[in-house]
Amino acid sequence: MVESKGSINVTDGVIKAIVGKCALDVPGVSSLSGTIYQNLVSWGGQSETKGIEVRPGDEENSKRIDLHVTVEMGQPVPTVAENLQRSVKEMVEKMTGLEVVEVNVFIDDIASASGALSEPAEAEANTAPAERPKTGSS
Repeated sequence: MVESKGSINVTDGVIKAIVGKCALDVPGVSSLSGTIYQNLVSWGGQSETKGIEVRPGDEENSKRIDLHVTVEMGQPVPTVAENLQRSVKEMVEKMTGLEVVEVNVFIDDIASASGALSEPAEAEANTAPAERPKTGSS
């Protein structure tokens, strides 16, 4: 076996590309989304990597991944999120040799067949219960 000298570094941009492709292949994921800030920063950039943040893990050669998505209407959100976490972790580890210690999934919206149901919101706002529209006379 021939030993080579040097190092191999996988950039966060490559990891984001892997995550984006993998996420869009998970059943129930309509699209990648992101916070308003992320959408502005990535404006004109690649839509397949928006809403993805890659951070270093605690150990060398480990990563933490945050991922913002829109889920298709009628899909079980917990199941989609768990499948997304598993798929992203497996694919990034397989393709890069890095350890993925955490995949945080943020469901930013639900999409109907005709598009998103609501205006994109900050991830923190997603925990508030939805109000029902009032009908009839007041």
